[in-house]
Amino acid sequence: MTPGEIAAYIGAAAWLPQLINVFYKYITKPKLRVFFNNTAEISYTSLGPILNIRMGVLAEKKSLLLEDISLEIRHSDGDLHFLKWAGITEIHSEIIDQNGNKQVISKEQPPIALKLFQDLLTEKFIKFQEPKYHEQDSILINELNSHVSFLASRDTTDVVAEALKSSQLHNVLTYRENYFWWKKGKYIVKLKAKSPDKFSFEGNTFSFTLNQTEIDLLKFNSKSLSEFLNAHIEKKEEIANIKWNWINPKITKGE
Repeated sequence: MTPGEIAAYIGAAAWLPQLINVFYKYITKPKLRVFFNNTAEISYTSLGPILNIRMGVLAEKKSLLLEDISLEIRHSDGDLHFLKWAGITEIHSEIIDQNGNKQVISKEQPPIALKLFQDLLTEKFIKFQEPKYHEQDSILINELNSHVSFLASRDTTDVVAEALKSSQLHNVLTYRENYFWWKKGKYIVKLKAKSPDKFSFEGNTFSFTLNQTEIDLLKFNSKSLSEFLNAHIEKKEEIANIKWNWINPKITKGE
């Protein structure tokens, strides 16, 4: 073997670890792991059914890009609903002062995509809503807004009074009151995620149980539904101060 051939082999061997690393990354699937908080936030507002949950998310083996996150919520009686992410809050840190007051340092993100870097645990507070609810609700709201614009164009003596007793407003309120589907019993929830890359998923299921007292508390929001809609028509600043009842059921990892 000539010195030139020996040098060539040594040079090729030097590249071998890098080539192996590239090949390993190519064939390795990332693993997505989720660590849920001990409680969830649940409500029913003018935005429909809501479930918010705080979680730690971790991509192992490779970084991972998530294009969509949703929840499959199944009641013990078989009733099935799908909620989709509507907002993300990234928790950076928590500061507790000498009086015990807690301040959370966070950043709001739109639910467009979520980049998870390899082996970096990230804490997220993700808000979920139901697309099916919003599909019909947006149609009814558009009809109501169009009717209000029509009343204004006619120089109606009292646009607000006419709008508040209109069938269009009644349709919105009736739809929102009747859509309520939270019920007493056990729910099993599966977190689902979509990515351009194939990945494995671990720890994406949890369950919780609602009692009748909690259901009744959420149903009391029907009064707030009416107040919110009236404030929308009257364009009151108080619309932001309308109170909604929330419940915080304890969750169990797995089914």
